[in-house]
Amino acid sequence: MARLAPLLILLVGLGAAALPARAADERNGEVEVTVRISGDDVQVTASYTVDVTPQEAWAVLTDFDNMARFVSNLETSEVVSRQDNVVRVRTKGAARFGPLHFPFEAVRELTLTPYERIQSRQVSGTLKRFEGVTQLIPTAQGTRITYRGDSTSNQSIPPIVGPSFIKSETEEQFNEMRTEILRRRLEAGRKNR
Repeated sequence: MARLAPLLILLVGLGAAALPARAADERNGEVEVTVRISGDDVQVTASYTVDVTPQEAWAVLTDFDNMARFVSNLETSEVVSRQDNVVRVRTKGAARFGPLHFPFEAVRELTLTPYERIQSRQVSGTLKRFEGVTQLIPTAQGTRITYRGDSTSNQSIPPIVGPSFIKSETEEQFNEMRTEILRRRLEAGRKNR
C-alpha cells in the first residue's frame, strides 16, 4: 500500500477537474472517473457538468494559492512563478486510506488558455512523470469539465487496491472542487441581490 504514494500527486487539483453527468439533472452531475493502469503507467480520466459559466469554473480551477482551503488532501499550494500564460505551482499534501497516510509533493508547470484549457506537466515531484489536461466546454447545462492525466509511478502499484483507491481519491477531490465552484456562484448571487 505504501507504494501508492507516488501516484497521489496526480490527484492534486492543478488543472484538474472532471465528471460527466448521468443523473437526471445534468447541470450538477456526479463525478465520473476512470482509472487505467498498465505496469507503472496510470491514466485517469474524469468529467462532470456544473451549472456555471466557464469563467466561474475557471476562477476555482486556477485559484492555486487558495486550493488547499477547499481540496482536503492538500496541505499547501502556491504559485512559485508566473510568466504570461505559464504558471509554476508547488503543492504538498497527503492522501489517507484508513489508518494509512500517503504524502506527495510536486512542482507543476501549467499553460493556461483562459476559460478553455489547462495543460499541466510535472517539473519535479513524487512521480517519475506526469502530464495532464483539463478542458472547460460550454454546454446548454452550464460547463462541462473534462480531465485526463497520464503518469508513471516510481514504484509498482498494487493491482487490487490501487485502481479503486485512486478512483475514490480522485472523485473526492473533484467533488470538493465542484462544491467550491457552486459555493462561489451562490455567494456571488447573494452579493448581487
